[in-house]
Amino acid sequence: MMDYTDRHCRYLLRLLSPHALLYTEMVTAQALAHGDVERLLGFDPSEHPVALQLGGSDPQLLARAARLGEEHGYDEINLNVGCPSDRVQSGRFGACLMAEPELVADCMRAMIETVRIPVTVKCRIGIDDRDDYPFFERFVATVREAGVSVFVVHARKAHLQGLSPKENREVPPLRHEFVHRIRVRFVETDAMGIVHHSNYLHYFEETRVEYLRHVGHPFTEWREAGLESPVLESFVQYRRPIEFDELITVHLSLADVTRATFQMAYLVTVDDADGVAGVRATGVTVHGCVTTAGRPTRLPAWLTAMAPR
Repeated sequence: MMDYTDRHCRYLLRLLSPHALLYTEMVTAQALAHGDVERLLGFDPSEHPVALQLGGSDPQLLARAARLGEEHGYDEINLNVGCPSDRVQSGRFGACLMAEPELVADCMRAMIETVRIPVTVKCRIGIDDRDDYPFFERFVATVREAGVSVFVVHARKAHLQGLSPKENREVPPLRHEFVHRIRVRFVETDAMGIVHHSNYLHYFEETRVEYLRHVGHPFTEWREAGLESPVLESFVQYRRPIEFDELITVHLSLADVTRATFQMAYLVTVDDADGVAGVRATGVTVHGCVTTAGRPTRLPAWLTAMAPR
């Protein structure tokens, strides 16, 4: 975050969280081409893992900036395609680049071909009145073709005019359903062209992982605490088939919590041509809590506190 996550802030954050991936303030490729590189890229080794966030729209300049980041020891390069400020737009980078996915893909391809560390994208779900799912999906699909496998999504759109950067973090509503939508791939279908029954459990798992990340307790946190959450039971009721290339939405709710188990319920829907959601499947998974040695133990306190009342 500009004016916040400088090296001093990141040092403090590392003391609070030993393993979280930290991000620098956005550094423009132009600044690295003409400014004090050591001042812009210097950081304390204790900050690892840390990603260098870049801003820009010139593939060659971004490739050079990415190389400098790698040479200075950063663990990841991240391109900012989410900042909506007027100053950023005037330089033709940030959220306004979501309107030019081909250019973003060119920038990402240039950096990926230059460095060996991961190169990722930060973006919004849309800009101004272009905030429907097809717009977001086209952006992701185009950039992914350049070799990008990780998108860090701020799940609200950006208003390029009329709102300050602070208001753009608060006024547009969060729409987390976007990150829980899944496009059915051909490999997930059977000889009849419909989703194989076993893949519904994959959809449930993907949504479960995103849900726990959304509430601030990703599975990596469980592992760091020496815990696992094995599946004890799973159940799927199939209502109607799902076909290749359909866009499904998996709705999840925390259905039940005891001292040692928790249950999650799922509803799988597909919108028809009029935008009306039709139920395709429902399901339940029951999970236990064990130590990494396999011994049953109580659930984390934060999870029991979320139990339905």
